[in-house]
Amino acid sequence: MDLDSFLVSLYVLVDDWWKLHRSSESPKIGRPALLSDPEVLTLAILAQWPRFRSERDFWRFASSHLRPYFPALCSQSQLKVGASEPWSPSCASCSGPSPESSSSLRPSIG
Repeated sequence: MDLDSFLVSLYVLVDDWWKLHRSSESPKIGRPALLSDPEVLTLAILAQWPRFRSERDFWRFASSHLRPYFPALCSQSQLKVGASEPWSPSCASCSGPSPESSSSLRPSIG
């Protein structure tokens, strides 16, 4: 399976799962996110692929190759905030750090 097909299949699975388990939640308060929670989860899962030697390696790849799929792709640091706890009501999901989400910041591994 090529990367494009894998990425689309992964996103569809994550989005369907998210809608099934999170559809009853109320909308988040604050600035609207640039990426949806399923998009953040998809990127976080894809980053675990052994092809990427580090988080930075994945970010370079995503920034240069995945923009057609994620046109609102944010900076690496903003993505880390959203990916740290996307299920949490304090998740920034690429809307940038805020006082409410600063407690969910974690040091990166790798």
